[in-house]
Amino acid sequence: MRNIFFLIIFSLGTVPLLSASLIAQHSGGGLEEYVQAETFRAKRQYTTAISLYDKAIAKDPKNYKYFVQQGKCYYLLKRIDDAIECLEKATQLKQDHVESYIALSKLYGYKGNINKVIQYLSAAAQFEDNTQRRLSYRLHILKLLYSKEEVVGFPVHLHDARSLAPQNTHVWYFSAWYHNQEKEYAQAITDAEAGLKLLSDSKDAPRFYFQLGYALHQIGEYEKAKEALAKANVGSFKEKVFKMMPNYQYRLAIAYHTIFEYKTSKEYVQQALKQDPNYTRANELGGQLAVQEINHTPVIERLKDAVSHAKDYDTKARSYSELALLQFQNENYTDAIQSSDSCLIIQPLRYDVRFLRAVSLFHSGKAEEAITEMRQLSHLSNVPPNLQAQFTFATGVMYRKIGKNDFAIQYFKNVKHGDFRYAAQEEMKKISSQ
Repeated sequence: MRNIFFLIIFSLGTVPLLSASLIAQHSGGGLEEYVQAETFRAKRQYTTAISLYDKAIAKDPKNYKYFVQQGKCYYLLKRIDDAIECLEKATQLKQDHVESYIALSKLYGYKGNINKVIQYLSAAAQFEDNTQRRLSYRLHILKLLYSKEEVVGFPVHLHDARSLAPQNTHVWYFSAWYHNQEKEYAQAITDAEAGLKLLSDSKDAPRFYFQLGYALHQIGEYEKAKEALAKANVGSFKEKVFKMMPNYQYRLAIAYHTIFEYKTSKEYVQQALKQDPNYTRANELGGQLAVQEINHTPVIERLKDAVSHAKDYDTKARSYSELALLQFQNENYTDAIQSSDSCLIIQPLRYDVRFLRAVSLFHSGKAEEAITEMRQLSHLSNVPPNLQAQFTFATGVMYRKIGKNDFAIQYFKNVKHGDFRYAAQEEMKKISSQ
């Protein structure tokens, strides 16, 4: 956080906290010590200067100027906390001292305390007479809140910035973003379009198109959204744009389908088709899901007969694995577990069958046993990355379903591969929004 970017240009070493007429305006005790302190400060003998400021303060503890100058010395000695203490005391004594507020915002920026940065920039804006500087404080606050995705307090700063500079494109962008966060999509569209009309630099256009596309996407104007988002598909917006495309919904559907979460998979298929009814792969997956919902009892009975007459072990194992899947889809979880066990007796390294068995255990109400098995699968080191990601993701889903969100997040964070990575990110977003 030490490298926080400031819209305002500020340095404690150069801001004229001490005016040329300060001594002439001085009233009260400590003048002699103060003048000596200033002399030593000019010579960069800051420790001696600090001691003399202390003596001046002892004689006149209500003189804010003594604290300001002492804080400056502490800053130059890199004693940030002491500098903060001095400047906060100065603002208590003189509540409209803008320079102290700006100094405090910078010092807290060094410490990475964004809330304090915002607090002191807000105070500076409240008392600042210069329009451009006040605007810069407000814009910087908006930038910080935007970076935190924090909307609390946003309207106050936005309103002031707009009153100061109604043609400023940054103001329109922050306004469009804010209204999107508040789900006020019609207003976000209006603001994004207004900002685009004011732009003089096309390099700044993608972020406006993203806010415009996002709002259109949220209200179901998918074709218009696609057109706007195509112009935003650069830099840091690329992944955000990708996540609003039907292909992303399809990939999530595949991830959930692979771990037999058919209901969730179907929801993502429907979302993909809502965006693009002609999306072939989503239609195909939707067809598979429809087939899996039919009653498989006749096929199950035929497979039971086939497995009883199978001549070789490989054929028998394959029949058991097919039988287990159909029984699972028929919600006959106990039978699916038994068929999986029969397959694993013959082929104990069938990780796909072990996985199906664990999921069947979970659905049959044996969550602890299911998670134990799934944890073992997720920690295997001799399986392909995509398979390990599948096992790890499924473990996280099981933990989330039984309310153990801390464990769920731990597993979701370890999903690093394929479509499961995106699905894990979505799961964590759901948990964080609870």
